[in-house]
Amino acid sequence: MNEFKTGDRAMYEGETVTVLTEEVQTYYGGYRAYLVERAGGGAALILASNLTPAPRFTKGDTALFEGYRVKIMGGPYDGAGSMAGKVLYLVEYIDGPDAGKVRTLIGANLLPADDSTFGADRYPRGGLYQDRDGIRWRFTTDAGWSGDLMLGLGKGQRTLERVVMQWGPLIRQR
Repeated sequence: MNEFKTGDRAMYEGETVTVLTEEVQTYYGGYRAYLVERAGGGAALILASNLTPAPRFTKGDTALFEGYRVKIMGGPYDGAGSMAGKVLYLVEYIDGPDAGKVRTLIGANLLPADDSTFGADRYPRGGLYQDRDGIRWRFTTDAGWSGDLMLGLGKGQRTLERVVMQWGPLIRQR
């Protein structure tokens, strides 16, 4: 049985829902359930056995593979044969020597998200950001942590951590 925590995305009857509470036990029958927010609005108490984990990526998302940015073209697919038990995605390279080429199925475990984090904030690496002084910043490396370098017009290169601490907040422009 799947375990969820507050904020997780899950699937219920083909719909992506957001888990609002830790697991609860229902009054009648003692069933395990979660309070979830429905995509169309409103909340519902759903039995834990009726929820499955939501796909990690959806079509159009970006991720990293072998140090290069890739675009999710399809999936998730259930692996078969030697890939049985794995979640797979069809990807296309965005940059690098294979830019524009589609690669066959890649395991989800090999695809880190295409963003950096600092504290609770996420910064997609393909984005352009503006600081409180109006300076625009973009990522120049894809290390995947707060040490990622950003290039700012007139400010040179700085780490994401330093940019946020010294010139934040950063507002995504695109």
